[in-house]
Amino acid sequence: MLAHQSDLSSLASRERTARQALNDAIDGDVVDEGTIRARSADVAAAEADMAVMHARIRSEILQILTPDQQAQLKQFQTEMQQRQQQRQQRRGQRAPTNK
Repeated sequence: MLAHQSDLSSLASRERTARQALNDAIDGDVVDEGTIRARSADVAAAEADMAVMHARIRSEILQILTPDQQAQLKQFQTEMQQRQQQRQQRRGQRAPTNK
């Protein structure tokens, strides 16, 4: 993971810069659809590159784990997904508040 620290930092900086440029385009005084679409594409590209980097790092980590550790990781990930789904379901069941 430390071997990728510089790459991750660079990608995160690129993503923040792209997102700020998108926000600036959205908040501009004049709606420029072309600019907004271009800045949105920049954000998407930065997010895609970050996703690929995370997948590569995950693959490297899995290669050094024992089969038991891999099973533990898979179980942990399954539990986290279930918790996330439960939170989403609870949010969906809340009654709207009228003020």
